[in-house]
Amino acid sequence: MPNVGKSSLLNALVGQHLAIVSPRAQATRLPVVGLLTQGDTQFIFHDLPGLLEPSYLMQARMRELALDALRRVDVVLHLHPASEAPAPPLERVARLDGPIPTRVLTVYTKGDLVSPAGGAGLTDHALIVSAERQFEAAARLAPNDSTVRTAAAVAAFTKLDPVRAFGRLGPLTGRFPKAAVVRFHLGLLLLWTRQLAKGVDQFRLAAADEPGSVYATEARQFIADLGKSGTK
Repeated sequence: MPNVGKSSLLNALVGQHLAIVSPRAQATRLPVVGLLTQGDTQFIFHDLPGLLEPSYLMQARMRELALDALRRVDVVLHLHPASEAPAPPLERVARLDGPIPTRVLTVYTKGDLVSPAGGAGLTDHALIVSAERQFEAAARLAPNDSTVRTAAAVAAFTKLDPVRAFGRLGPLTGRFPKAAVVRFHLGLLLLWTRQLAKGVDQFRLAAADEPGSVYATEARQFIADLGKSGTK
């Protein structure tokens, strides 16, 4: 599903900010791969675009890439917001023709949005995770890391209370004035709240501060897309 915390979970699992985290659905346009080595075992995680019904060519290509990856993995994590449990079958959500030929494990995300009592019945048949709690713990361990602090701030975002994330992310522009990761994600939050001009300003700063970073590349793409739609 789109916008259920796939990128946040990948970042938490591998301990690095590899994938773009955004309140905007379909921020993941291409598969992102993360590696985690524990002893003599290596785990390979794939963050895939959401399997939504495509409405234009780019979304159709994103779906093709995601479906191709599903055929090659050992386990599929079906992410679903804990507050919207129970999760429907993945095949129905993704509008697949048949069952996925591998094991599917349901993972309820955004566990911080449900009470302990509300989540108790879910643990019998699924995992419950909270990226916010994971990133808050990481931020306490690395208070001077702009990427970790940004991830913790963005993880606080909810559609009902976006101000909470603003309250954490905004001050980071003073703490890390030249960090593209901070500017880019602040731009995304501004777009979400329809402050388009301010969002574009943050994208421009992200592109200028670290022009070779993934955040600068994504920022330039957002600026171009907004320009095509008549927004500057």
